[in-house]
Amino acid sequence: MQDNLTEKQKEYIERIERNTKGLTAISTGVCPGCEKCLNDCGIEIECECGGDDDCELCNGFGKRKPTEEEFEEQCSAGEIVEEGYFSWQWCDLCDCRLGGNREPWHAVDEDGNIVHGDYACVDCMMYLANGEVPDDEYL
Repeated sequence: MQDNLTEKQKEYIERIERNTKGLTAISTGVCPGCEKCLNDCGIEIECECGGDDDCELCNGFGKRKPTEEEFEEQCSAGEIVEEGYFSWQWCDLCDCRLGGNREPWHAVDEDGNIVHGDYACVDCMMYLANGEVPDDEYL
């Protein structure tokens, strides 16, 4: 496939490979196994205590963060919806410096740990999902 690519497109792929060296299973969006995603995106659940002021799970508020299993169920059921957001922050994957929509991304490191990244651009989302390399005018 790389034979049909322009030099700019090859450089784009090389940047992604350099920035993800040692990582596998790279994807964008919310990850059910990611602690940061659980804390940022998990939908609070009614606490079993009913709002007891002495409850350590909910601190008396009656709602608590989901467990990892509950968060995974929320993600599987489509209850967790993470929409892209505009940011001027560079893309972590391809180093794109243009402002645009960003999404979180995840990968697995050499030790089997989930790596959370905050900024993946639309081009990288499409590349990771479908192998689509942007045209030269967008690089």
